[in-house]
Amino acid sequence: MKYLIGLQAEPLTDKVNDKFTGVGMIRSEYLCRSIEEYFPLQSCRDFIYEYVDNICRVFADGEVWYRTAELIAPEINVLKGADHVFEEKHYLLGLRGVRRGLKYQETFMLELDNIAKLSTIRPNLNVLFPYIKDAAELEKCLEMLRKVNFANKYGIMAEIPSAIITLEDFLALGVSNVTVGVNDLTSLTLGTYRESGYHDCTHPAVIKLIETVIDKVRTYGQKGAVVNVAGTVNKKLCDICKKLGADNFIINYPLIPGILGTDPAALPYINQLKEIKALTKKRRLEAENAELK
Repeated sequence: MKYLIGLQAEPLTDKVNDKFTGVGMIRSEYLCRSIEEYFPLQSCRDFIYEYVDNICRVFADGEVWYRTAELIAPEINVLKGADHVFEEKHYLLGLRGVRRGLKYQETFMLELDNIAKLSTIRPNLNVLFPYIKDAAELEKCLEMLRKVNFANKYGIMAEIPSAIITLEDFLALGVSNVTVGVNDLTSLTLGTYRESGYHDCTHPAVIKLIETVIDKVRTYGQKGAVVNVAGTVNKKLCDICKKLGADNFIINYPLIPGILGTDPAALPYINQLKEIKALTKKRRLEAENAELK
């Protein structure tokens, strides 16, 4: 099992650790949140283009997977250039990931076109679709990719259980990468939220689902298709996935010390994710207070 780095807008100038063979996920929503802008703004698209281009250069000898935006409604609402501002009662289970992209396709096309243009000069740049529930959604995404002339690899996040149950259908569409997102998968499988005492990504049911993904990709996947595991991961899960035969384990930048033993002092952007989350929280509180006045 190999290691891939997961990025949340950290502006890397090197590979951080020799154990990383590529980038398992650029979580594009944090690029938006870091500059407080959304895709309809050209400045947002330019920033993302330049950031991703730099990461592709740093990891020129490995694959780079760009995950399309995985923002919930309250996070988009406070961004400049937000295309649709609305309140959603159950936003964690609502219009997020691919389903928002397919509902508001004009904005989604702007995001995909931006990455497609970069992919023509960066052959190691690939696309990962998050929070996708069935192959019918992927077919619509692939149609949009064709329209923007994206010709590199594409993959899906396996985080909604329905995607794992019907994984053969996704694989039949040529998926090269199935990345298990243990955060949402654990929540949706165990009926928990992350801060509860019941949220355990190493629960036997979650591990069984990861094992199912590996078995299905080996049985039905095209040659070279891989299984990655990502999320708020830990050393215990890493060891389990290695035994199960996962191809890659994605370690988000802030989690590197706990899994690879790197000195936090050697990671200059160790607090960046925390700072971006705090910024978004501040803007949401400001918006709520403004409504009360």
